[in-house]
Amino acid sequence: MKTTRTKVIVIATALLAVVSLIPSTFSWYTHNSIETGNRMHLEESTLPVSMKTGANTITMKTYTADDKGNRSDSEISSSLEVAANSVQHYQTVFKNTGSDAVMVDFNGSSIGNNSDYFIGTEAPTINEKCYASRAARTKKSSETIRVYFKSNQKFYPYWTKYEDPGSTEIISSLSGLTNDMNIAYKLSTSNDVTYKKLKLCNNYDNTTNRGILNNNNNETDVKNLINDAVFYTDIPTNVEYFFFFNHYYSPDSENKNWNSTVNITDFSQGKVFALTGASDGNSYKVYEAQATNTNLVALNNFYSEVNMSLGESITADIGLKKIGDDENFIPDYYGQTITYQVETQTGDAANLITVNRDGLIIPNTTGITGTSHVKIIITGQYGDTKTLYTKVNIPESISQIPIMKNILIEKSGSKTSDGKAADEVVVEWYVKNKSSSAMTLGSVFFTI
Repeated sequence: MKTTRTKVIVIATALLAVVSLIPSTFSWYTHNSIETGNRMHLEESTLPVSMKTGANTITMKTYTADDKGNRSDSEISSSLEVAANSVQHYQTVFKNTGSDAVMVDFNGSSIGNNSDYFIGTEAPTINEKCYASRAARTKKSSETIRVYFKSNQKFYPYWTKYEDPGSTEIISSLSGLTNDMNIAYKLSTSNDVTYKKLKLCNNYDNTTNRGILNNNNNETDVKNLINDAVFYTDIPTNVEYFFFFNHYYSPDSENKNWNSTVNITDFSQGKVFALTGASDGNSYKVYEAQATNTNLVALNNFYSEVNMSLGESITADIGLKKIGDDENFIPDYYGQTITYQVETQTGDAANLITVNRDGLIIPNTTGITGTSHVKIIITGQYGDTKTLYTKVNIPESISQIPIMKNILIEKSGSKTSDGKAADEVVVEWYVKNKSSSAMTLGSVFFTI
């Protein structure tokens, strides 16, 4: 018994040794192949022939035809033209003079970008399709947060000076600063702090004091400004923190905390940050973040670009939504009003589109293509605005369209089961023009 077991173990060990010596290419099945380096090349007579070989053996001719399949005698040698509100039928004949079967794709080029243009096939397959650019919108997240600020008359005269910053909001140097309505912020991607002047919202009525308020102004006027006015600015969304400061603030001074708020990390939109009139001991000024007000300007998302086509039924909706039914709905914007209007910029096509009050874009009906812009203005309850632009593209044409794919053309001399020639295939197809003007198809061609 022990001897028999020993023999079995010896035989098994020998068998394992033999198997371990079998090359990695061993298989229980044979392959018709040639191994070259690390790649295996299959040799199979039914694989498609090369493009070079097939291109030399395939001919293609296109003719006009009627709806009963009767084609003209003359081959079309130029672009294909189709009258307005009509259907034009064609027949394209493929002939194989080679010794191998060939698969070809039948294509068209330079068709107008219009949803009223259709390409259809009737034989060997049935299909109809419009290849115009469907309205495609690119939605973009806002890159800024709008921050609102109110001072407090209890800090008169230390937090009351306002100067309209004009177009120079960024403070290049704190030295010589006289404006008390300022913000500082640090980005998460930088160690530097940016200092910026705030702007007075547009609905402050005391126009006498809109330009410059300083300690020499009438005290009552200054305090009215502080009580009634709201200031604002936009800061980047990738901010780490921000704080408000007056013109006495200096990052190197011993009393800098007395002239600023603490660092704020509340990035909620639609809030006014207001000084309360209190101080944190003998240090930072205390602020409160007022309740969210959806009539203040805020932006989360907007449509930066739209691609569309011409055509009677084509529209593109770039309307921004403030209210939604879904409990998880995130508003595109806050604001008191929003308007949409076409604004022609340098290089734009005139009269390319129209846009309605809800942000629905409609292409023109005169066949004009090109680029235009829609200007979007959001206005808040304090009179401040935010302006956005949506770029609208209507390309002139589509460079290439597939009419029919994978057409099998048998080798020269082949016959079908009923005795007809199999080395010739006739594609019956048509162009439907539902528009009110003539259209062209630049050319037809085949690929292998």
